[in-house]
Amino acid sequence: KVDNVFFYQEGKLVRHEEDIHRNGRINVWSYYDSQEKLVKREEDSNGDGKADTLSFYQNGKLVRREEDSNGDGRVDIWSFFEGEKLVRREVDADQKGRVNLWAYYRDGQLDRYQEDLNSDGRPDISYYFQEGVKVREEESTKRNGQIDLWSFFEGDKLVRQEQTEAGKGKPNVFSFFQGGQLARRELDTNEDGKIDVWAFYQDGQQLT
Repeated sequence: KVDNVFFYQEGKLVRHEEDIHRNGRINVWSYYDSQEKLVKREEDSNGDGKADTLSFYQNGKLVRREEDSNGDGRVDIWSFFEGEKLVRREVDADQKGRVNLWAYYRDGQLDRYQEDLNSDGRPDISYYFQEGVKVREEESTKRNGQIDLWSFFEGDKLVRQEQTEAGKGKPNVFSFFQGGQLARRELDTNEDGKIDVWAFYQDGQQLT
């Protein structure tokens, strides 16, 4: 069986077809520019005979990848690279034809990702990571694009939340957690920048 087929024009490589699974069917198509540098690679990852993963190159280096993850013929994952390292990924997670999840990477690790929970094209919640561990969340609970809830984590456990009830962007409700349970809440009821109500909790119940 032939596993590799090379195509040339004027003595230069322009296309390479390969059967990487050695099953008798071509499943990878690579295309080259006039300098014989790779510019595009197509792969059939599920064996249906159609390319579902397209990789794009500049100066021979990977810069973008598009994937059809469910085999419906539509791209639903876009990955972007710098120095051949993944820096951003966009996903149509609900298969509705528009991006609703954005992930950002730094030095190969997830740095932040955002979700659009109501399909309006805007992120509603953002998750922040340090060395692969979640440290903060920012959420628009009203789904209007304005952040009104900030959650802070230590060791991936919730330790503090700050919330603005009036939607003005300035927190006036502060909640503190121990062992994942609410332990104390502080409120600035008149929004003058000073705490004027304290509430304490035990086993999730407010103490009187």
